[in-house]
Amino acid sequence: MGMPTVSAPATPTAAPRVRPAVRSRLVLSHALASVGMSLPWPLLLDGVWSSTGSESLLGLTGAARMAPYVLFSWWVAALADRFGRGRVVRKTLWLRTALLAGTAALLVGPGVPPWGYAVVLASAAVAAGTPAYPALMAAMPTVGSGSARRASGLLVTVEVASFVVGPAVGGLALGRLAPATVCLVGAGFCAAALLALRGIRLPAVVKADHAASAPETSSVVRVICRSARVRGAVAAICVVNFVNAALLVALVPIADDRWGSHTAYGTATAAFGFGALGAPLLAWIGRTAIGRVHLGMVVFGGALFALVPAAWPVAVLAALALAGGIAVHVEAAATELLQDGVPDRIRSAVLGVTDSAMVSAAAVGSLSGPLLVSLWGGTGLLVGLAVATAVAGFVALPTVVRGVTRSALDPGSSAEPS
Repeated sequence: MGMPTVSAPATPTAAPRVRPAVRSRLVLSHALASVGMSLPWPLLLDGVWSSTGSESLLGLTGAARMAPYVLFSWWVAALADRFGRGRVVRKTLWLRTALLAGTAALLVGPGVPPWGYAVVLASAAVAAGTPAYPALMAAMPTVGSGSARRASGLLVTVEVASFVVGPAVGGLALGRLAPATVCLVGAGFCAAALLALRGIRLPAVVKADHAASAPETSSVVRVICRSARVRGAVAAICVVNFVNAALLVALVPIADDRWGSHTAYGTATAAFGFGALGAPLLAWIGRTAIGRVHLGMVVFGGALFALVPAAWPVAVLAALALAGGIAVHVEAAATELLQDGVPDRIRSAVLGVTDSAMVSAAAVGSLSGPLLVSLWGGTGLLVGLAVATAVAGFVALPTVVRGVTRSALDPGSSAEPS
């Protein structure tokens, strides 16, 4: 499942630029923090399921990871512009470190751990980190002497990768390390991220330029509603993130029922997460961004369907690894369509709205997955997700092709009705 894909807003060309080495440190810091915050969630999901056996509580736990993005992403990005990007990133890292350490403290000791309180603290750590990514993304055009788009793309890649690597490592830790230890390691990652920023000062925001470049909401909505390219890309991103979230949370009861152990769930999560890192190996699927989106969605559906008869462990892990890789492959291609399909002056705003839609879809998927398992069973859920994903690829293809053909004939037509 991917993470936010906000494009960097335009910043003044006269802004001072920091050394290229600083860009690497900013990206490293964000990677460490993102992995650290993601580490505990497989153990929290397993803990809630083991102690309650409730599909509803399991779904709420999965949604708790996404809820801060849904609730706060609309307005927290402005905090960095108001109080300073570097200051906001550092303060959020201190807070994330403290909250994850507090989560570890809750899980220490004999008896049944207070999983509910642990989920609340871990979700609060996610909420604390929501201003950091927009702040770093907005600062990227002022970092180094290279292309702002390339710098932003690097941060997007790290965001997506770290979002899946964290749960993958956490899944491997399931049954091998104590939950408190994993949370403490997550806090250590956030502390290391803070150290990576030592001595870095980001250029100040020029408020007048930000005010001048702020797009009207009506312009953003008009582009999304009237551009076939944008509609198709947003739909693909939402479908992929809904399916990812539903699958990864539903794997808890599916692993318990079909594969017989909690360790199996951790290994399955790791296969999906590390498979996502293999997305570049799937570049041959589709010669264009359009082809990568829609052929990729069909392959994604096929990988999910392959889980139905697959035997544990080799076939299951192979199918999950393919599903993880193709999901990132599709999301990256859809993001490329978005970046190329809207005017530069409102690109950040359009991608910001897409982020909100994406995490909302993931939150709904997290809530729905366990409930659908209780209604349809694990096999029914996998078949349903596979069919929905493949059909979405087939149905959306003609719409997006029309939009791209139109914009090829008229570069200004991306915001025109299809």
